[in-house]
Amino acid sequence: LGLTRPEVSTVARLGSSSAARSVTGAYSQLFAGLNDEDCRSERLDAGDSLHDDVRIVSGLVPSYKETEQAHAEAEDSHMFEARLAHIHGQIAEMRDALRGDEFDRVFECAEHDSLSLAATTMTGPAGWVYWQPETIAIFNRVRELRNEGVPVYFSTDTGASVYVNTRAEYVDEVESAVADCGVETDVWQVGGPARTLDESEDLF
Repeated sequence: LGLTRPEVSTVARLGSSSAARSVTGAYSQLFAGLNDEDCRSERLDAGDSLHDDVRIVSGLVPSYKETEQAHAEAEDSHMFEARLAHIHGQIAEMRDALRGDEFDRVFECAEHDSLSLAATTMTGPAGWVYWQPETIAIFNRVRELRNEGVPVYFSTDTGASVYVNTRAEYVDEVESAVADCGVETDVWQVGGPARTLDESEDLF
C-alpha cells in the first residue's frame, strides 16, 4: 500500500496495542491520541547491545483471561489515575535508558511497570487476578538469580505468563531456572519491524 510502518501501525492498532508496537519493532512507543495521525507507534533509539545481546525467556503459564474486560475495568480501579500520572515519568525514564544502552535500567523499569499495570488491572470492580502460582514462582526465582549476580528481570502483560529478560551469556541458566518452576519455555530475541513475507513464506 506504500504506507510507512507508523502508518501501518494505525491499522494494526485496531487489533491490539501490542500489534501496533510490533509493526515498528524492537523498542517502540505507541502514542495516545484522538486520531490516526497522533495515535501511532514509533520505533525508539536504542543502543546496539539492547538489540543484539538481549534474550527473552518466556515462561508459558496457562490461564484463562479476558483482556478486553481487564482493560475496560482498569478505568474503574482506584489505581487508574495514579498510573496515568506515573506513566509519563516512566516513559521518559525508559526512553533515556534505551538511548544510553543501559540494560539494567531498561529492564528494571519494565519490571516495575509490569507491577504497576497489574495493580491497575487487578483492582477493578471484578478484582480479576490473572497470576497463577507458577507466575509468582518465576518472579521469586528471577529475584533469587539477580541476588546471585545474574542480570535478569521479569515482565508481564495482563495474563499469567512471564517474560524474563536477560543477556545472551546467561540465557541457558535463566531458561533452566524458569523451566524448574514447572512451565514450558521459549527463548526469543528482540524482534525487527514487520515486513511483507516472500511468497514462499506465505501462511495461506
